[in-house]
Amino acid sequence: YKKYMPKDHYVAETYLKHFVGENKMLHVYRKSDGKYFPCHPNDICSELDGDLIKDFLSDPALLGKYRKIFEPKWNPAIAELQNGNLSQEGKMALAGYWGNLLVFTPARLRLDVKSRNESVMYHLQAVEALKMQAAKPDLKLKEMLEKFESGMYRIDTKPDAMRAMRVRHVMSLAWAFYNSHWIILKNKTHIDFLTSDNPVAFEDPGPFQNSQLTLPKYLPLTSKLCLYCDMKKRPKSEPYFSQPPKGIVRFATIEDRGVRRINRAVVQCAENLVISSHKHPYIEALVNKYSRYQIDSEFFKIQNQNSFIFVMRDRVRVVAGS
Repeated sequence: YKKYMPKDHYVAETYLKHFVGENKMLHVYRKSDGKYFPCHPNDICSELDGDLIKDFLSDPALLGKYRKIFEPKWNPAIAELQNGNLSQEGKMALAGYWGNLLVFTPARLRLDVKSRNESVMYHLQAVEALKMQAAKPDLKLKEMLEKFESGMYRIDTKPDAMRAMRVRHVMSLAWAFYNSHWIILKNKTHIDFLTSDNPVAFEDPGPFQNSQLTLPKYLPLTSKLCLYCDMKKRPKSEPYFSQPPKGIVRFATIEDRGVRRINRAVVQCAENLVISSHKHPYIEALVNKYSRYQIDSEFFKIQNQNSFIFVMRDRVRVVAGS
C-alpha cells in the first residue's frame, strides 16, 4: 500500500526536526480534544500522495518537484542564521519553502475551497444585481440562484483544483518573500517558540478598515529563532533568483512578552496540532484557551454605481460550530 501511496509531508521533517527536544521527540498538543502526545517528526503533518496533484496539471508531480528545490537547502540556511548571517542562497531557500508552508497545508486548502465556493456565489449574485439594475433581468440566472439558495444545488470546488492553482503561482509567492524585508527574531528567554501543522502565523487584523490585505507574518524556524515579514507588495518582475534580493535581513532580540505574543498567534492559526520542543503547563493552558480559534476567510462585496468590488482577507477568530 505504501509503495503506491507514499507518505509525503506538507510540513517537512527537515523543518520539524528543529523543534525536537530530549530523545529527538516532538511534544504535540491537539486543539480538537486537548490531548498531548510525544512523537517523532516522521509521525505527523503528512498525507498520502501529498506531493501529487493528479487531475489538474499536465505534470502531476509539479508540487513535489517544487519542494525538492528548496527543502534540501533548509538546514544550511538555518545554520547560517544561527551564526548570525544569511547568504543570498540561504534567503532563497527559506523564501521558497516558506511559500510551501503558507499555501500547501490543510488549513489553507480548507480556506481556498471555502473562498472559491463563496466567490462564485457572490459573483453570480453581482451579475444578477447588475442585470436588474440595467433593466435586463436574466430569468435563468434568477432561477439558478433560487435553487442554490433553497439547497437544491451547491457549489463544490475540487480541492485538487485549488492546489493546482496554488502550485502554478507559488514560485511568484516565493519571489515576493525573497524580495521582502525580514527580521530574524532571536529568542534568549526561557520560553521556546512553538510551531504547528500550519506554521505560518499572523495576528487577527480586526474589523475591515482599509484595503491592506497582506498581513505581517511569523514563521518559527527553531525553538529559538522566528522569521518576521511584512510583505507590502509583490514584485512585478518574473522570479529570477540569481539576482540579489531587494529586501534586507536584520536580526533583533525578542523579549518574553514578544515570544508569548507570537506563540499565541501560532496556536490560534494552528489547524489542530501545536508543536513544541518540550511539555509544559504554559503550552497546555495556551492550547486550551485558543482551541476554538482558526484561520477563517472574510468576503466583502462593495457595490459601486455600475460594478462590484470584491475583497477577501484572512481572519483569526473563533469559528462558528468549532
